[in-house]
Amino acid sequence: MERDPDVSKNYASALLAAAGKHNVSLDDALSEALSLRELILSQSRFKVFLEGPQFRADDKRKMIRDAFQNNSSELFMYFLLLLLRRGRLDHLIDILDEFERLVEKEGGVTEGLVTTAVELSDEEKDTLRQKLDAYCERKFIMQFKVDPTIVGGVRVQFGDTLIDATIQSQLVDLRRRMSLARLAS
Repeated sequence: MERDPDVSKNYASALLAAAGKHNVSLDDALSEALSLRELILSQSRFKVFLEGPQFRADDKRKMIRDAFQNNSSELFMYFLLLLLRRGRLDHLIDILDEFERLVEKEGGVTEGLVTTAVELSDEEKDTLRQKLDAYCERKFIMQFKVDPTIVGGVRVQFGDTLIDATIQSQLVDLRRRMSLARLAS
């Protein structure tokens, strides 16, 4: 079944707002969301029970109350009950993923992609991450990708920003400038 990404964004935003309204720290809320996601992903029977239309809503409600009332904040128990009432438990993993992104964004963490021609060592990755953190005044979570077609250098993309310091882009720029110089003479 194709899931609507707006559903996940809307519920994740609502969960973030509810955490703030009920004075639940973002770190605590994120920790609980990650634990819940891990529980659901590691316990396939639990996931099937939550998402399965063959199980009665009353049974799900009782299980959520029994399982979460003493072991988690009321925020998440009521959030799960809201999802149950609205028939959105099948979106729970996507909502928790989106919630994680929102909390990271709220905390000034930015996801990015670094593309290089060769694999970087862990030390080189850390150095690059530190330089980006300092240069952009943000904290980055970087994914690294190898693309031999860029010949050398590095390309960093985060949000709508692209920093392209690859040999490939420099060669394209040089070619463009040389063609403009020929036209001018």
